[in-house]
Amino acid sequence: MAAFSFTTESMAQVPSYVPSNGLVGWWPFNGNANDESGNGNNLINNSCTFTLDRFGISNQAVDLVGPNRFLGAISGSTQPAISNGLNSSVSVWIKIINNSFGEIYHEGGGGNPRGFGMYIQDGSGSAGSGTKLYVLDNGFNGNVTNISNGGYDLGFNVWHNLILVKNSDVLSLYIDGQFHSQGSLGFSQLNNGWLNFGISDIGNLNFESLLDDIGMWNRALTEEEITSLFLSCSNNLTLSPTNNIQSIGGNTVFTATTSDLNPTFIWQSKPSNFGWHNVPANSSYSGGTTNTLTVNNVQLSNHNQPFRVISSNGNCTDTSNIAIIQIADTCITTVFDTVLTTVTDTLIINTTLSLPAPNNENTILIYPNPASDHITIDNGNFAAMVGYSIKITNSAGQEVFLNAINQAQFYVDLSTWTGNGMYFVHLIDSQNNTVTVRKIVLQ
Repeated sequence: MAAFSFTTESMAQVPSYVPSNGLVGWWPFNGNANDESGNGNNLINNSCTFTLDRFGISNQAVDLVGPNRFLGAISGSTQPAISNGLNSSVSVWIKIINNSFGEIYHEGGGGNPRGFGMYIQDGSGSAGSGTKLYVLDNGFNGNVTNISNGGYDLGFNVWHNLILVKNSDVLSLYIDGQFHSQGSLGFSQLNNGWLNFGISDIGNLNFESLLDDIGMWNRALTEEEITSLFLSCSNNLTLSPTNNIQSIGGNTVFTATTSDLNPTFIWQSKPSNFGWHNVPANSSYSGGTTNTLTVNNVQLSNHNQPFRVISSNGNCTDTSNIAIIQIADTCITTVFDTVLTTVTDTLIINTTLSLPAPNNENTILIYPNPASDHITIDNGNFAAMVGYSIKITNSAGQEVFLNAINQAQFYVDLSTWTGNGMYFVHLIDSQNNTVTVRKIVLQ
Protein backbone atom coordinates (compact mmCIF):
# COMPACT_ATOMS: atom_id res chain seq x y z
CA MET A 1 0.00 0.00 0.00
CA ALA A 2 1.39 3.42 -0.93
CA ALA A 3 2.18 5.70 1.97
CA PHE A 4 1.00 9.32 2.03
CA SER A 5 3.68 11.68 3.27
CA PHE A 6 2.31 15.20 3.66
CA THR A 7 5.50 17.16 3.32
CA THR A 8 6.31 20.41 1.52
CA GLU A 9 8.62 20.09 -1.47
CA SER A 10 9.12 21.97 -4.71
CA MET A 11 6.13 21.75 -7.05
CA ALA A 12 6.48 20.13 -10.44
CA GLN A 13 3.70 21.09 -12.89
CA VAL A 14 1.16 23.10 -10.93
CA PRO A 15 -0.74 25.90 -12.74
CA SER A 16 -0.24 29.45 -11.51
CA TYR A 17 -3.86 29.77 -10.34
CA VAL A 18 -3.40 26.89 -7.84
CA PRO A 19 -2.42 28.18 -4.35
CA SER A 20 1.01 26.82 -3.43
CA ASN A 21 0.89 27.61 0.28
CA GLY A 22 0.03 24.41 2.12
CA LEU A 23 -0.50 22.37 -1.05
CA VAL A 24 0.03 18.68 -0.28
CA GLY A 25 -1.46 17.09 -3.40
CA TRP A 26 -2.36 18.14 -6.95
CA TRP A 27 -3.80 15.53 -9.30
CA PRO A 28 -4.52 16.93 -12.81
CA PHE A 29 -4.86 13.40 -14.32
CA ASN A 30 -2.55 13.97 -17.25
CA GLY A 31 -3.05 10.41 -18.44
CA ASN A 32 -2.22 9.07 -14.97
CA ALA A 33 -3.12 9.46 -11.27
CA ASN A 34 0.18 11.02 -10.23
CA ASP A 35 0.55 13.86 -7.75
CA GLU A 36 2.21 16.80 -9.50
CA SER A 37 2.60 18.97 -6.39
CA GLY A 38 6.13 17.62 -5.92
CA ASN A 39 5.14 15.72 -2.77
CA GLY A 40 4.92 12.30 -4.43
CA ASN A 41 1.43 11.49 -3.17
CA ASN A 42 0.40 9.43 -6.18
CA LEU A 43 -3.05 7.87 -6.09
CA ILE A 44 -3.69 4.20 -6.82
CA ASN A 45 -5.55 3.79 -10.10
CA ASN A 46 -8.02 0.94 -9.91
CA SER A 47 -9.11 0.18 -13.50
CA CYS A 48 -9.78 3.84 -14.36
CA THR A 49 -9.28 5.25 -17.85
CA PHE A 50 -8.73 8.84 -18.94
CA THR A 51 -10.93 11.04 -21.09
CA LEU A 52 -11.74 14.61 -22.18
CA ASP A 53 -11.50 17.22 -19.44
CA ARG A 54 -13.76 20.25 -19.03
CA PHE A 55 -11.72 22.09 -21.69
CA GLY A 56 -12.20 19.29 -24.22
CA ILE A 57 -8.58 18.13 -23.99
CA SER A 58 -8.12 14.37 -24.29
CA ASN A 59 -6.61 12.17 -21.54
CA GLN A 60 -6.86 14.96 -18.95
CA ALA A 61 -9.69 13.71 -16.70
CA VAL A 62 -10.23 10.40 -14.96
CA ASP A 63 -13.17 8.25 -16.09
CA LEU A 64 -14.84 6.27 -13.27
CA VAL A 65 -17.84 5.10 -15.31
CA GLY A 66 -18.16 1.34 -14.93
CA PRO A 67 -17.90 -1.31 -12.23
CA ASN A 68 -15.00 -1.53 -9.78
CA ARG A 69 -13.35 1.73 -10.81
CA PHE A 70 -12.00 4.03 -8.12
CA LEU A 71 -9.06 6.18 -7.09
CA GLY A 72 -7.11 6.49 -3.90
CA ALA A 73 -7.76 3.48 -1.70
CA ILE A 74 -5.18 5.00 0.62
CA SER A 75 -6.39 3.25 3.74
CA GLY A 76 -5.37 1.63 6.96
CA SER A 77 -5.63 2.44 10.64
CA THR A 78 -2.20 4.10 10.66
CA GLN A 79 -2.89 6.39 7.70
CA PRO A 80 -2.65 9.94 9.08
CA ALA A 81 -5.38 12.43 8.24
CA ILE A 82 -4.33 15.44 6.24
CA SER A 83 -2.78 18.21 8.39
CA ASN A 84 -3.64 16.10 11.47
CA GLY A 85 -7.28 16.87 10.70
CA LEU A 86 -7.39 20.40 12.13
CA ASN A 87 -7.58 22.62 9.03
CA SER A 88 -7.77 21.45 5.45
CA SER A 89 -9.27 22.13 2.02
CA VAL A 90 -10.06 19.97 -0.98
CA SER A 91 -11.05 21.07 -4.49
CA VAL A 92 -12.57 18.64 -7.01
CA TRP A 93 -14.03 19.03 -10.50
CA ILE A 94 -16.79 16.50 -11.20
CA LYS A 95 -19.18 15.63 -14.02
CA ILE A 96 -21.87 13.03 -13.32
CA ILE A 97 -22.54 10.83 -16.36
CA ASN A 98 -25.13 8.35 -15.03
CA ASN A 99 -26.94 7.76 -11.74
CA SER A 100 -24.12 7.53 -9.22
CA PHE A 101 -23.47 6.56 -5.65
CA GLY A 102 -20.36 6.93 -3.54
CA GLU A 103 -17.57 9.13 -2.28
CA ILE A 104 -16.48 12.13 -4.28
CA TYR A 105 -13.97 12.58 -1.48
CA HIS A 106 -13.57 11.13 2.00
CA GLU A 107 -10.84 11.34 4.62
CA GLY A 108 -10.42 10.15 8.16
CA GLY A 109 -12.65 7.65 9.93
CA GLY A 110 -12.31 4.60 12.11
CA GLY A 111 -13.85 4.28 15.58
CA ASN A 112 -15.94 7.19 16.79
CA PRO A 113 -17.15 9.74 14.21
CA ARG A 114 -13.88 11.22 13.07
CA GLY A 115 -14.25 11.34 9.30
CA PHE A 116 -16.17 13.35 6.71
CA GLY A 117 -16.50 13.88 2.98
CA MET A 118 -18.61 14.76 -0.07
CA TYR A 119 -20.92 12.09 -1.44
CA ILE A 120 -23.38 11.47 -4.27
CA GLN A 121 -26.74 9.96 -3.33
CA ASP A 122 -30.38 10.51 -4.20
CA GLY A 123 -31.53 11.22 -0.67
CA SER A 124 -33.18 7.85 -0.03
CA GLY A 125 -30.34 6.39 2.03
CA SER A 126 -27.23 4.33 1.50
CA ALA A 127 -28.90 2.14 -1.12
CA GLY A 128 -29.87 5.13 -3.25
CA SER A 129 -28.20 6.51 -6.30
CA GLY A 130 -28.56 9.75 -8.20
CA THR A 131 -27.00 13.17 -8.71
CA LYS A 132 -27.37 14.92 -5.35
CA LEU A 133 -24.38 16.20 -3.42
CA TYR A 134 -24.22 15.65 0.35
CA VAL A 135 -21.62 16.46 2.99
CA LEU A 136 -21.62 13.62 5.51
CA ASP A 137 -19.70 12.80 8.65
CA ASN A 138 -18.11 9.45 9.49
CA GLY A 139 -18.92 7.81 6.19
CA PHE A 140 -22.66 7.57 5.47
CA ASN A 141 -23.79 8.04 9.05
CA GLY A 142 -25.44 11.44 8.71
CA ASN A 143 -25.60 14.88 7.15
CA VAL A 144 -23.44 17.62 8.54
CA THR A 145 -26.00 19.93 10.13
CA ASN A 146 -27.10 22.89 7.98
CA ILE A 147 -24.68 22.14 5.16
CA SER A 148 -26.43 19.81 2.71
CA ASN A 149 -29.77 18.62 4.07
CA GLY A 150 -31.89 17.69 1.07
CA GLY A 151 -28.83 17.56 -1.15
CA TYR A 152 -27.70 19.80 -3.98
CA ASP A 153 -28.55 18.43 -7.42
CA LEU A 154 -25.44 18.48 -9.62
CA GLY A 155 -27.33 17.20 -12.67
CA PHE A 156 -25.93 15.14 -15.52
CA ASN A 157 -23.12 15.98 -17.93
CA VAL A 158 -22.21 19.33 -16.36
CA TRP A 159 -18.80 20.09 -14.89
CA HIS A 160 -18.91 21.51 -11.33
CA ASN A 161 -16.16 22.69 -9.04
CA LEU A 162 -16.67 21.57 -5.42
CA ILE A 163 -14.49 22.91 -2.60
CA LEU A 164 -14.85 21.77 0.99
CA VAL A 165 -12.98 23.77 3.64
CA LYS A 166 -12.45 22.48 7.19
CA ASN A 167 -11.53 25.07 9.81
CA SER A 168 -11.32 23.25 13.15
CA ASP A 169 -14.81 21.71 13.50
CA VAL A 170 -16.53 23.98 10.95
CA LEU A 171 -17.07 22.78 7.35
CA SER A 172 -17.79 25.25 4.54
CA LEU A 173 -19.00 24.13 1.11
CA TYR A 174 -18.38 26.12 -2.09
CA ILE A 175 -20.00 25.20 -5.41
CA ASP A 176 -18.66 26.73 -8.64
CA GLY A 177 -16.77 29.42 -6.78
CA GLN A 178 -19.74 30.52 -4.65
CA PHE A 179 -20.29 29.94 -0.92
CA HIS A 180 -23.12 27.44 -0.50
CA SER A 181 -23.49 26.51 3.16
CA GLN A 182 -21.70 25.88 6.43
CA GLY A 183 -22.08 23.49 9.35
CA SER A 184 -20.38 21.98 12.35
CA LEU A 185 -18.90 18.48 12.56
CA GLY A 186 -19.02 18.31 16.32
CA PHE A 187 -15.33 17.39 16.41
CA SER A 188 -12.10 18.96 15.14
CA GLN A 189 -9.43 16.27 15.18
CA LEU A 190 -9.79 13.46 12.63
CA ASN A 191 -9.00 9.87 13.41
CA ASN A 192 -6.45 8.07 11.29
CA GLY A 193 -8.23 6.30 8.48
CA TRP A 194 -8.35 6.55 4.72
CA LEU A 195 -8.41 8.89 1.78
CA ASN A 196 -10.57 8.00 -1.22
CA PHE A 197 -11.82 9.65 -4.40
CA GLY A 198 -14.65 8.25 -6.50
CA ILE A 199 -15.45 4.98 -4.81
CA SER A 200 -18.74 3.20 -4.07
CA ASP A 201 -19.03 1.00 -0.99
CA ILE A 202 -22.12 -0.71 -2.40
CA GLY A 203 -21.24 -3.59 -4.70
CA ASN A 204 -24.10 -3.18 -7.19
CA LEU A 205 -23.80 0.62 -7.51
CA ASN A 206 -21.09 2.54 -9.31
CA PHE A 207 -19.57 5.99 -9.16
CA GLU A 208 -20.61 6.88 -12.70
CA SER A 209 -18.72 10.17 -12.94
CA LEU A 210 -15.62 11.95 -14.21
CA LEU A 211 -13.15 13.73 -11.92
CA ASP A 212 -10.49 16.28 -12.75
CA ASP A 213 -7.97 18.66 -11.14
CA ILE A 214 -8.15 17.53 -7.51
CA GLY A 215 -6.18 19.61 -5.03
CA MET A 216 -5.64 19.25 -1.27
CA TRP A 217 -4.21 21.74 1.22
CA ASN A 218 -3.33 21.54 4.91
CA ARG A 219 -5.04 24.85 5.63
CA ALA A 220 -8.32 26.66 4.97
CA LEU A 221 -8.33 28.37 1.58
CA THR A 222 -9.43 31.99 1.31
CA GLU A 223 -12.46 33.01 -0.75
CA GLU A 224 -10.14 34.71 -3.28
CA GLU A 225 -8.25 31.44 -3.73
CA ILE A 226 -11.51 29.53 -4.10
CA THR A 227 -12.64 31.92 -6.84
CA SER A 228 -9.30 31.53 -8.61
CA LEU A 229 -9.60 27.74 -8.59
CA PHE A 230 -13.03 27.92 -10.17
CA LEU A 231 -11.88 30.46 -12.79
CA SER A 232 -9.05 28.21 -13.89
CA CYS A 233 -7.15 28.60 -17.17
CA SER A 234 -7.35 26.33 -20.18
CA ASN A 235 -4.48 28.06 -22.02
CA ASN A 236 -6.00 27.14 -25.38
CA LEU A 237 -6.90 30.59 -26.73
CA THR A 238 -6.86 30.59 -30.54
CA LEU A 239 -7.54 33.22 -33.19
CA SER A 240 -9.04 32.44 -36.59
CA PRO A 241 -8.67 32.75 -39.47
CA THR A 242 -4.93 33.26 -39.28
CA ASN A 243 -4.82 34.68 -42.82
CA ASN A 244 -7.96 36.72 -43.34
CA ILE A 245 -8.28 37.60 -47.05
CA GLN A 246 -10.53 40.56 -47.85
CA SER A 247 -11.18 42.95 -50.72
CA ILE A 248 -10.68 46.69 -50.36
CA GLY A 249 -13.79 48.23 -48.78
CA GLY A 250 -14.90 44.99 -47.16
CA ASN A 251 -15.19 44.11 -43.49
CA THR A 252 -12.77 41.59 -41.98
CA VAL A 253 -13.83 39.46 -38.99
CA PHE A 254 -11.51 37.63 -36.56
CA THR A 255 -12.87 35.25 -33.90
CA ALA A 256 -11.21 34.22 -30.63
CA THR A 257 -11.99 30.81 -29.13
CA THR A 258 -11.14 29.56 -25.64
CA SER A 259 -12.52 26.99 -23.20
CA ASP A 260 -11.95 29.32 -20.25
CA LEU A 261 -15.06 30.15 -18.26
CA ASN A 262 -16.35 33.73 -18.54
CA PRO A 263 -13.24 35.32 -20.05
CA THR A 264 -12.76 38.97 -20.98
CA PHE A 265 -10.98 39.94 -24.20
CA ILE A 266 -8.63 42.71 -25.31
CA TRP A 267 -7.68 42.88 -29.00
CA GLN A 268 -4.34 44.31 -30.06
CA SER A 269 -2.62 45.28 -33.29
CA LYS A 270 0.99 46.08 -34.14
CA PRO A 271 1.75 49.00 -36.47
CA SER A 272 5.04 48.84 -38.36
CA ASN A 273 8.09 49.37 -36.13
CA PHE A 274 5.93 49.75 -33.02
CA GLY A 275 4.91 47.40 -30.24
CA TRP A 276 1.47 45.91 -29.63
CA HIS A 277 -1.32 48.39 -28.88
CA ASN A 278 -4.94 47.89 -27.85
CA VAL A 279 -7.32 48.21 -30.80
CA PRO A 280 -9.24 51.50 -30.45
CA ALA A 281 -13.01 51.76 -30.40
CA ASN A 282 -13.77 53.85 -33.50
CA SER A 283 -15.31 53.60 -36.97
CA SER A 284 -12.48 51.32 -38.16
CA TYR A 285 -12.77 48.68 -35.43
CA SER A 286 -15.66 47.14 -33.49
CA GLY A 287 -15.77 44.39 -30.87
CA GLY A 288 -12.35 45.14 -29.39
CA THR A 289 -13.40 43.79 -25.98
CA THR A 290 -15.44 40.80 -27.22
CA ASN A 291 -14.47 37.47 -28.73
CA THR A 292 -15.12 38.82 -32.25
CA LEU A 293 -13.23 41.74 -33.80
CA THR A 294 -14.42 43.43 -36.99
CA VAL A 295 -12.12 45.64 -39.08
CA ASN A 296 -14.40 47.88 -41.10
CA ASN A 297 -13.82 49.18 -44.64
CA VAL A 298 -10.34 47.69 -45.03
CA GLN A 299 -7.89 49.53 -47.28
CA LEU A 300 -4.52 48.84 -48.85
CA SER A 301 -2.91 50.23 -45.68
CA ASN A 302 -4.39 47.26 -43.75
CA HIS A 303 -2.46 44.75 -45.85
CA ASN A 304 -0.44 42.38 -43.63
CA GLN A 305 -1.69 44.14 -40.49
CA PRO A 306 -1.20 41.72 -37.56
CA PHE A 307 -3.70 41.11 -34.75
CA ARG A 308 -3.75 39.12 -31.54
CA VAL A 309 -6.14 38.86 -28.58
CA ILE A 310 -5.51 38.52 -24.84
CA SER A 311 -8.07 36.80 -22.63
CA SER A 312 -8.31 37.19 -18.87
CA ASN A 313 -10.16 35.01 -16.41
CA GLY A 314 -9.63 35.63 -12.72
CA ASN A 315 -5.90 35.39 -12.15
CA CYS A 316 -5.39 33.75 -15.55
CA THR A 317 -4.17 35.45 -18.72
CA ASP A 318 -3.69 33.86 -22.14
CA THR A 319 -2.38 35.29 -25.42
CA SER A 320 -3.52 34.01 -28.80
CA ASN A 321 -1.64 33.24 -31.97
CA ILE A 322 -1.10 36.09 -34.47
CA ALA A 323 -3.38 36.58 -37.48
CA ILE A 324 -3.10 39.03 -40.37
CA ILE A 325 -5.26 40.79 -42.94
CA GLN A 326 -4.41 40.19 -46.57
CA ILE A 327 -5.87 42.47 -49.24
CA ALA A 328 -7.10 40.71 -52.37
CA ASP A 329 -8.41 42.85 -55.23
CA THR A 330 -7.81 43.44 -58.95
CA CYS A 331 -4.35 44.89 -58.25
CA ILE A 332 -3.10 41.76 -56.54
CA THR A 333 -1.95 38.62 -58.33
CA THR A 334 0.20 35.63 -57.55
CA VAL A 335 2.81 34.72 -60.15
CA PHE A 336 4.85 31.50 -60.08
CA ASP A 337 8.13 31.45 -61.98
CA THR A 338 11.47 29.68 -61.68
CA VAL A 339 12.14 31.38 -58.34
CA LEU A 340 8.59 31.40 -56.99
CA THR A 341 8.10 35.17 -56.85
CA THR A 342 4.86 36.37 -55.29
CA VAL A 343 3.53 39.85 -56.07
CA THR A 344 1.04 41.18 -53.60
CA ASP A 345 0.19 44.72 -54.81
CA THR A 346 1.43 47.83 -56.62
CA LEU A 347 3.54 49.06 -53.72
CA ILE A 348 4.67 45.83 -52.03
CA ILE A 349 6.40 42.99 -53.85
CA ASN A 350 7.04 39.93 -51.71
CA THR A 351 9.55 37.51 -53.22
CA THR A 352 10.26 33.91 -52.30
CA LEU A 353 13.64 32.92 -53.74
CA SER A 354 15.25 29.57 -54.42
CA LEU A 355 17.65 30.00 -51.51
CA PRO A 356 17.94 28.22 -48.16
CA ALA A 357 15.68 29.63 -45.40
CA PRO A 358 15.61 32.15 -43.84
CA ASN A 359 17.26 34.03 -46.73
CA ASN A 360 14.65 32.98 -49.28
CA GLU A 361 12.17 35.78 -48.68
CA ASN A 362 12.35 39.48 -49.50
CA THR A 363 10.01 42.45 -49.80
CA ILE A 364 10.38 45.35 -52.25
CA LEU A 365 8.54 48.59 -51.43
CA ILE A 366 7.83 51.34 -53.97
CA TYR A 367 6.41 54.58 -52.58
CA PRO A 368 4.65 56.94 -52.70
CA ASN A 369 2.03 55.81 -55.19
CA PRO A 370 0.64 57.97 -56.74
CA ALA A 371 3.86 60.00 -56.91
CA SER A 372 4.62 63.60 -57.92
CA ASP A 373 8.35 64.44 -57.96
CA HIS A 374 10.12 61.27 -56.79
CA ILE A 375 9.73 57.65 -55.76
CA THR A 376 11.76 55.51 -53.39
CA ILE A 377 12.41 51.88 -54.23
CA ASP A 378 13.31 49.99 -51.04
CA ASN A 379 14.96 46.70 -52.04
CA GLY A 380 14.88 45.17 -48.55
CA ASN A 381 17.37 42.31 -48.33
CA PHE A 382 18.87 43.14 -51.70
CA ALA A 383 21.74 40.68 -51.19
CA ALA A 384 19.21 37.85 -51.61
CA MET A 385 18.28 39.08 -55.10
CA VAL A 386 21.56 38.76 -56.95
CA GLY A 387 20.90 38.97 -60.70
CA TYR A 388 17.49 40.64 -60.32
CA SER A 389 16.76 44.07 -61.78
CA ILE A 390 13.97 46.64 -61.90
CA LYS A 391 12.92 48.36 -65.11
CA ILE A 392 10.27 51.10 -65.38
CA THR A 393 8.59 52.05 -68.68
CA ASN A 394 5.98 54.60 -69.67
CA SER A 395 2.67 53.85 -71.39
CA ALA A 396 4.41 53.99 -74.78
CA GLY A 397 6.88 51.31 -73.73
CA GLN A 398 9.81 53.71 -73.40
CA GLU A 399 12.31 52.87 -70.67
CA VAL A 400 12.66 55.59 -68.01
CA PHE A 401 14.57 53.59 -65.34
CA LEU A 402 16.68 50.44 -65.27
CA ASN A 403 18.93 49.24 -62.46
CA ALA A 404 20.23 45.98 -61.03
CA ILE A 405 19.02 45.29 -57.49
CA ASN A 406 22.40 45.84 -55.89
CA GLN A 407 21.78 48.35 -53.12
CA ALA A 408 19.35 48.98 -50.29
CA GLN A 409 17.38 51.82 -51.91
CA PHE A 410 16.97 53.78 -55.13
CA TYR A 411 15.85 57.40 -54.92
CA VAL A 412 14.40 58.15 -58.35
CA ASP A 413 13.99 61.74 -59.55
CA LEU A 414 10.88 61.91 -61.76
CA SER A 415 11.74 65.21 -63.45
CA THR A 416 13.39 63.39 -66.38
CA TRP A 417 10.42 61.15 -67.02
CA THR A 418 7.95 61.81 -69.82
CA GLY A 419 5.21 63.54 -67.86
CA ASN A 420 2.16 62.57 -65.87
CA GLY A 421 0.41 59.29 -66.43
CA MET A 422 0.71 55.55 -65.91
CA TYR A 423 4.10 53.84 -65.62
CA PHE A 424 4.91 50.18 -65.36
CA VAL A 425 7.38 48.51 -62.97
CA HIS A 426 8.97 45.33 -64.34
CA LEU A 427 10.60 42.88 -61.92
CA ILE A 428 13.17 40.87 -63.90
CA ASP A 429 14.82 37.73 -62.56
CA SER A 430 18.38 36.45 -62.99
CA GLN A 431 17.39 34.58 -66.20
CA ASN A 432 16.14 37.88 -67.69
CA ASN A 433 12.54 36.75 -67.38
CA THR A 434 9.91 39.35 -66.50
CA VAL A 435 8.38 38.01 -63.33
CA THR A 436 5.63 40.60 -63.03
CA VAL A 437 4.57 44.07 -64.11
CA ARG A 438 3.04 46.52 -61.60
CA LYS A 439 1.49 49.95 -62.10
CA ILE A 440 2.49 53.27 -60.56
CA VAL A 441 1.01 56.68 -61.29
CA LEU A 442 2.74 60.06 -61.79
CA GLN A 443 0.43 63.00 -61.21
